[in-house]
Amino acid sequence: MWQKTLTPSAPKRGREELAALLNALRILPFKGDAAGYGGLLLQQTREKGKPVGWPDTMLAAHALALHATVVTDNTKDFVRSGCRLENWRV
Repeated sequence: MWQKTLTPSAPKRGREELAALLNALRILPFKGDAAGYGGLLLQQTREKGKPVGWPDTMLAAHALALHATVVTDNTKDFVRSGCRLENWRV
């Protein structure tokens, strides 16, 4: 499924490893709880005068709704959300 989107110039082993990784991921639906958290996060950050971009807000909201951890190097935009964070560079 994912292999079709990979560039033919990438080494074959790298393409196979990336395809295996992507095929192992589970994509979870964005449901009502996440939307509710998203609205609250947008409101809170705007009231504090430190709005966060829509994509990061929605990722944090989804993590909160699922009790999941956000793995990112961009912790500054997520730390105010209250979601669990893991910096993959540390």
